[in-house]
This record gives sequence, structure tokens and C-alpha cells, in this order.
Amino acid sequence: MRSFLRVVFVLFLFSFHKEGNATRYLPSIVWDNLNPMLSCKCNWFHPIALIEIYDRFEFVCPTTRIHTLLLNKRSRPVDHMNLNIFQRKWKGGIDAKGMNELKKQMMSGEFCDPTHKDTKKIFTCKMGAPDGHTIRFAGDAGFYKDDIVVYFNNRDDGRKTSLTSTEKRCAMAFVTKATWNVAKKYDFTYGKNLDELLPQCRHVNTTCKEEASTQPTTSLPSTTPSTTTGSSQTTLNSKKSNEALIQRLINAWLCPR
Repeated sequence: MRSFLRVVFVLFLFSFHKEGNATRYLPSIVWDNLNPMLSCKCNWFHPIALIEIYDRFEFVCPTTRIHTLLLNKRSRPVDHMNLNIFQRKWKGGIDAKGMNELKKQMMSGEFCDPTHKDTKKIFTCKMGAPDGHTIRFAGDAGFYKDDIVVYFNNRDDGRKTSLTSTEKRCAMAFVTKATWNVAKKYDFTYGKNLDELLPQCRHVNTTCKEEASTQPTTSLPSTTPSTTTGSSQTTLNSKKSNEALIQRLINAWLCPR
């Protein structure tokens, strides 16, 4: 009996070790309506995020300290940081025809229906509170190989009143596909385009936003550095330098680990 229990214990340790080795903690995603990864439609399918079984990632709620930095260096008050996270699996095909149909339904807003029987509200970000929700891709959590899972929100104003909206609209979306034994490396952006105003983004899909949000904002102090050499001062205020700086700031603020 003792030897049998020993074998069972070893098998348990082996199974735990195997799962532990397979688990990856992917970069977190700021669930912010101003995040181009989510709001820019050209990012939804270019590319689809391939999430390996046993992978984990976290949706992080926007706060006054963790949020998407706008190109005009402004943020919003906390009463514009109320956002639902809905989850819905795609029940159609996963071939090119099926993906085109999903894309069509997302562009029209039909797929992002909060009242649909397949839609689950998995979390709600409220009033800029430091919070988040971890997604664990595993069989016991309802994820299987080749599942197409869409995370979405149907409103993009961040107001508290929007949390009860039943509007059919894909205002924010993150499309994932469950995989097994597929080699995939991620950076902080999941291969997405962080600047919704870039020509490449508009070239892929013309439904990307053309200008920044006009929501109520509060100013942030300027972060443009300057250096002094001898009697001359060189300020990094050229368009090229500013764009590079802003891109670095977006990379740092958009998806913290």
C-alpha cells in the first residue's frame, strides 16, 4: 500500500511539474478605451493573439498612474475609467471564410452583444481603482485548442452609466486563439500597432480612429528632456525626437508587466 501511495505521489509531482513548465505569464494589457491595441480595428486581426494552452495574461484596469498616455500628454479623470470586460467564443469556422465572417460581425457590431447567451461579463473596471483580471487558458477554465475567444467592451466613453449599456458595438476588442505546441514569442505589444494614427494602420483597415479622443481631460506635466553642452542648449523638440519619445512612453505605460 505504501509503495502504491509513493507511485501516486510521484505521478502527482510529475503532472504538476509538467504544467508548471508549460505555463507562461504573458504581458499584461491595460483595458483602456484609449488603448490602440483595443480600440483600433486594424489591430483586432493583424495579428490574432495566439495564446498557448496553460498561458496566462492579465487585463489591468486603467488608473491615474497606469493608463494609456495620449499623444497630447493628457489623461482622464477617474469617472471616465469605468469599463466592462466581456468574453465570447466564436462558434463559426476558423478557416479564412470563418474569420472573414467574424470580422464582418465585429465591424458591424453584431458580435459584441452584451445580452447574447454566449457572452459572459468577466470583470468590470470601476472609477480608476487599481484592479485587474487574470485570464488562464486551460481546459478546466473552458479553453481548448483552436478556440477563438474575443474580449470586448461595447462602450468607449468610460462613464459609469455605460456599464449597463446593451448596445451591440465593438468599441474595444482583443481577439485570441488557443493553441498547443506553437512557438510564439511576445513583446509588450503582442505584435499590435501602438500608434493608431500611423499610415500603416489606416492602410490595413480604414476604420481606425483619425484623431485623439475629445473626452474631458486633465493635463500632465511635460516629459520632454533637454541636454546642455557648454554654452549651447539642445532641446529634443523636433518632430522626429518627440515621436520617438512618445512611442517609448507609450510602450512603457501601455502594457506594464
